This record gives sequence, C-alpha cells and structure tokens, in this order.
Amino acid sequence: MAVTKKDEFLEAAFDLGRWFETHWKTVLRGAGLFFVVAVLVAAIFGWKQHRISQATAALEAGTAAFKRASDAQFGDVDALADALVHFENAEAKAGGSVPGPLATYYRGVTLFRLGRTKDAVTTLEGFVAQASGEHPLDWAGRALLAQLHADAGDTERAIAVLEEVTAPDSAYPVEQALLQLGIVHQGTGDASAARKSWQRVVDDFAASASAQEARELLGG
Repeated sequence: MAVTKKDEFLEAAFDLGRWFETHWKTVLRGAGLFFVVAVLVAAIFGWKQHRISQATAALEAGTAAFKRASDAQFGDVDALADALVHFENAEAKAGGSVPGPLATYYRGVTLFRLGRTKDAVTTLEGFVAQASGEHPLDWAGRALLAQLHADAGDTERAIAVLEEVTAPDSAYPVEQALLQLGIVHQGTGDASAARKSWQRVVDDFAASASAQEARELLGG
C-alpha cells in the first residue's frame, strides 16, 4: 500500500507524542523557566519605569525650588538647599535614564549658587564628561564650567573649554561664548586675542545684544 502524505503526518505526530511522553517533565520545566524569565523581565522593566517616574518627580520638585530661589535673586538659601536635595535624589533614582544628566546639570548650577564652587566644578566636569553634545544644556554646562575655571584663576582650562563651546557643532549661543572668551583673554593680559574674539561677535552676529556689548569692549 502506498504511503500517503497523511500517513507521514500521522506517523510524525505519533513520534512526537511518544517523545513528549518521555520528555514532558523537561518541556514543562523549560516552559516554567520561560515564564519565570518573562515575569522577571516584566518586573525589572516595571521597577525601572517606577524609578524613572520617581526621578522625574524629584527633578520637577528640584526645578520648582530652584525657580523660587531664582525669583528671590538667589538670596533664598533654603530654597537652594531644598533644590539640591531633590536633584541629588533625582540622580540616585534615574540611573542612566534621561532625568539623570538633567539632575546632574542642575545640581552643579545649584552648588555654584550656594557658593560651593569646588563641588560645582567637580559635578559639572562629570556632567560634561558624559554629555552627548546633542542638548543645549550640554553646552551650557561647558560654558558655566569655563566661567568657574576662570573665576578660580585657571584661565588655561577656561579658554580650552570655551573654544569647545564656540565650535561649529555647539548648541550654545556662539556669540555669548565668544564674548566670554574675549573677557577671559583680557584677564590674562592678551589684549590681541580678546579683541579678535570680540571682533568675531561684531562681524558674525551684528544684530545680537552680544555684538553691542562687544562694540563697547572694543571701544567703538
């Protein structure tokens, strides 16, 4: 009698049935393991999302406190201290998620406003080191770090950072960075380099407020 496709299918089905009778415990153990892994993945994802939500809430609370301090011309030390606690909490909760770098940036700015310059520099250096350069805050962090270096008398590092900020791929207002760069050069006694920076502002950003300030610095 000829063997049909149906017979082949039934034979394969019986073979599979016999295999399952022998190995069913292994199969169920594997299925159970898959279920456990799936549950663990879901739990980890849920935990991460919960942490991100907590970090976001802390970041929002921190920025609200920072705004209170800003409205008081940064004379409200209690508001700044409150903001700092929230930003530190946001960093701790965020891990590698989006709220983390933002919290680090604002923590650096808050430390600066509290007069803790050394801590602010350390924080902003960490922020700059991990920044992608795709967000304006990445460059704002560099500009503030440059100012802190200049205030500390480390003009060489300040100039190096500001030159990064004036690069073509910068997302920071270049005219402001050039104005700042000129002022740092002036502080070193390099009048020629200072005038060169300010002249670039006048030539390339003539309609900006920075250009008006640059003209005044140039004496014109």
